[in-house]
Amino acid sequence: MAGQPVRFGEVELEVRFAPGHAPGHVVFYHEPTATVIGGDVLFQRSIGRTDLPGGNHAELLHSIETEPDDPARCHGGVSRARPGHHHRGGAAQQPVFNEE
Repeated sequence: MAGQPVRFGEVELEVRFAPGHAPGHVVFYHEPTATVIGGDVLFQRSIGRTDLPGGNHAELLHSIETEPDDPARCHGGVSRARPGHHHRGGAAQQPVFNEE
């Protein structure tokens, strides 16, 4: 599934592997707008929980902090983030607030 596109109508999203919150967690990347739809990986000024079964804090941080040009992970090439549970923001602001 990771690396494969998901299409609906004219929209195509790339599936990216982003474990940490849950072992098989994925996010969806929209290349034309450099936007990631992150589910429970990112929140406004926070990151996803890792205290649930299968969660791994170090793995979640790796999913988020990967080199910006690495398209295999959550953060590569992203300039906007649509985090879980309502809020949205720029990807650049997320690491500033997402420190333990």
